[in-house]
Amino acid sequence: MKSRERVNQEETAESLRPQQRMEIFLGIMGSDEAREHFLELGRQYLRERRRTTANTDSENFFRQIRYSPPQRAALHNAIMEIIGRVAIQKRNPTKIERRVMNDFASREEVVASLEAYLEDKKTLVSEDEPDDDKPHTRPGPSKAAFWHRKGREH
Repeated sequence: MKSRERVNQEETAESLRPQQRMEIFLGIMGSDEAREHFLELGRQYLRERRRTTANTDSENFFRQIRYSPPQRAALHNAIMEIIGRVAIQKRNPTKIERRVMNDFASREEVVASLEAYLEDKKTLVSEDEPDDDKPHTRPGPSKAAFWHRKGREH
């Protein structure tokens, strides 16, 4: 009986989608404040990653970056440090939790899970409630005028 349960748990851990892995990891973290801090670091990292990653429209398309820019590296190191601390402090993790924490030893897996989780949450937020801090795409005033009305610089 126990061997069948073990096989089922291992199969379940293998078949988890990236956002589910992130949800399991966030469930391991202690407080809502710690979760929100971790997710904010993830948001900052992904913004920095998009900003510094070369694409066909950017100026650095032909320049090869052989290292992560310092800001991006610092954010990713902070994320990985939190994951390491949570993994060490968790007592008696389930098989699925252990598998997720082992998978999160890979930086690429962490990035994929963060992207999937935050994209999923962004979709849910935009569907459920409109965000008043985003400029509207309807015809009318420009985005600069929108931010000016909000009292912010664009």
